[in-house]
Amino acid sequence: MDLMINDLYEAIKIKKYLTRERIYIFVVGIISGLIAHIYYMVNRIASDDMAVISYSEDPYNVIEYVIRGSATGRWLGSVVDLVMTWYRSFYVAGWITIVLMALISLFLISCFNIKSKTGMVLTTVLIEISPVTQGYVVLGEISYVIASLFAVISAWLIIKRRGVLSTWIRAFIFLGLALVIMPTNMSCMITTILLWAISELAYSKENSADDIIKLILKAFVVLVMAGAFLLLSSSLIMKIGNVSSTGYQGAEQAVSGSFLTQLPLNLFQVYKKFIVQGLWKIQIVPVLRITYYLAYIIDLILILVLWSQSKKDNVSSSGKRAVLIGIGLVLVPVAVCTITVISYGFMYRGQHRFPLMILIIGGIMLTEKVSMLYGSAIKQKSKRIWNVCIIAIINSVLMIYGFFLYDNIGYQMQHYVMEHDSALCIRILSALDANEDFEYSDPIYFLNITTWDENEAVTDAKYEPELYSVIWPVVTTNLYCYGDISIRRHMTNYEGVEFVSPSEEIQNEIEDSELVEQYDDLKAWDFAITTYKGVTVVVVKTVMPPNVLYG
Repeated sequence: MDLMINDLYEAIKIKKYLTRERIYIFVVGIISGLIAHIYYMVNRIASDDMAVISYSEDPYNVIEYVIRGSATGRWLGSVVDLVMTWYRSFYVAGWITIVLMALISLFLISCFNIKSKTGMVLTTVLIEISPVTQGYVVLGEISYVIASLFAVISAWLIIKRRGVLSTWIRAFIFLGLALVIMPTNMSCMITTILLWAISELAYSKENSADDIIKLILKAFVVLVMAGAFLLLSSSLIMKIGNVSSTGYQGAEQAVSGSFLTQLPLNLFQVYKKFIVQGLWKIQIVPVLRITYYLAYIIDLILILVLWSQSKKDNVSSSGKRAVLIGIGLVLVPVAVCTITVISYGFMYRGQHRFPLMILIIGGIMLTEKVSMLYGSAIKQKSKRIWNVCIIAIINSVLMIYGFFLYDNIGYQMQHYVMEHDSALCIRILSALDANEDFEYSDPIYFLNITTWDENEAVTDAKYEPELYSVIWPVVTTNLYCYGDISIRRHMTNYEGVEFVSPSEEIQNEIEDSELVEQYDDLKAWDFAITTYKGVTVVVVKTVMPPNVLYG
């Protein structure tokens, strides 16, 4: 049997990639990912989206998934999720996510030419424990991580295998697949290539400035072609399936092309979004957010060190390289937040922040290049540079610990949120049972009144306001997200009770009625039962999770 497996490896030409070093890093990634996320994987905790999930009576209707997903461009996303079958198992999704993130780490290590064991371990552990992986695990969907993998493979092909036309075709195919699974992952490919280019411009004897510019231009062509494939395929499927466009996360602007008229405003928002996710509302325990700032400062220092050394070593076009490095640094926020160019209102949740993690990994690439350039005698040659590299390594370790704390505080808070939501729903059911005028065959509507007052929140996280504002998953309630649907689905999924909905016209009337003002003085987590035109209305007040403000 072993001989047959070896023959298979030879046939698919994978054996030469299965080095002991890569297997070691792959295993380290899986172990670290399990340590960080096992709590969520083995408990039936749900996010605000997963709490309202409803399974189709025809769960393998691929055509329906494709048509429905075309409205947001993600027409292959739900099909990819069928790898887990139709059922969302957090344990299965967690395992697949952790394994694929370890694989992504190997591709990034190759792209960034990280060869030291320290650098490789830091890279894979940072990625596995990052809040991005937490976001993927929480959603119970593998489409996000598969799209990220395909986008990174596209970048890897462009960087490492760029000499052949077939490589560029494969890069287009992988990026095209990534986009129709999850369009936001274009940023993963762009960020990876841009960071590699900045590093090579800072110091490289193998790649001239002109070579790097040509590669970027070709990569841009691949990106445009993949984007065109996304828009044209989505439009065609929408037309065939008679599906209307949706304003969700800027999908309508992308499909219609209307974003072109908003480019100046959108470009301004790009930098604003980068500041929010990368400088202000950072997904890490607040006491260790300094690790991000330190990482950025160290990166700039190391770029300067590399460029200065390139001048000493008479690397060609040092002035031109300096200008291109400056342009590259200015474009980093555009690479990380590319989707904002299309939709200025796009909200960057945990699962959308992988390009920011690639930016952090770029710092390991720079540290690696400096250490290789100076060799084993780096301390003797320049103690200051040696100190900077040591600080970079220690900073990465502290960041890993900050991510680990952030992930598991979030998981535990989410567990509490689930229990609290369930208790509220049981109280509502008990009150309805005691109401002699209510029958379960009668229509009922849940009117959710929300507040932003953290003093009414029931979570301990409110005692650290900065943590309270960024913690993920949601830290107050899962019932806020879709109003009536959130509460109704929670009742079905967790309490096993089905309710009858009133007509859509009546629902809209209730939302616009005076009931909102009438019951505005309700305390959070309290409710009142009333009627509106013969429909039983349960008015519920909940606290909005603050992280939805800072996407």
